[in-house]
Amino acid sequence: NLNIPIFKNIQIRRAFAHAINFNKVNKEVFLNEYARLQSFYSGVGQYTNRRIRARSFNIKTVEQIMKKAGWKRGQDGIWGKQKNRFSVKVSFSNPLFRQRMVLIKEEAKKAGVEIILRELDRSSSYREIMEKKHQVSYMGWVIGIRPSPWQAFHSDNANKPQTNNVNNLADTLMDSYIDRYRKSINKFERIMLSKQIQKRIYDLCVWIPMERIPFTREFHWRWLKYPIIPGPKNLRGDSKYPFFYGYYW
Repeated sequence: NLNIPIFKNIQIRRAFAHAINFNKVNKEVFLNEYARLQSFYSGVGQYTNRRIRARSFNIKTVEQIMKKAGWKRGQDGIWGKQKNRFSVKVSFSNPLFRQRMVLIKEEAKKAGVEIILRELDRSSSYREIMEKKHQVSYMGWVIGIRPSPWQAFHSDNANKPQTNNVNNLADTLMDSYIDRYRKSINKFERIMLSKQIQKRIYDLCVWIPMERIPFTREFHWRWLKYPIIPGPKNLRGDSKYPFFYGYYW
């Protein structure tokens, strides 16, 4: 949430991103079965900017950023400057997330960042986010088969409750990209603009990509069988959602 004073500084946002140890979480919680998202619009084919790579956990990089910004580590190891302290409240709403969130908190402290965890019920968490009262939220965000950045990143939806611009991002360059993207009927221009939008999201560091699950698991009783023609076992090929369309008898 860019309305939180500490996150108005883009360098502090970058330091925060480098204080998140995804690899440790993936190893100890996900057993290295998960993968990391790289850009906000990963998985949308030609529209995905594959040159973008998520910022990695790096204590030295955090130190360089913070020292350059005039911050110093306190006796407890947390960065501070005058009366400010690098302390951030991170909310989440699923009890299954507790283990990973505790690990994220412990690793961030090594980089001098204090994370205060706030576990909320789903309705409270959603209400807080939609009212733009959160600091940082750990959450999943559903996208379509093509990017629709106006709702999430255009200034038209910033600093207003009940909009999907939960970052409160208001950036003139981003607006110009999104406006052109929405008006264009040229596929190749839209692909180019989509990649520029993703690069701008990365440069502004308003979102930290976390895990994705690169597989699905399906279970069934052994007496369930697929029908013979015309019921296919599944749909592959160009289908975006092959596991949705199987038939059971």
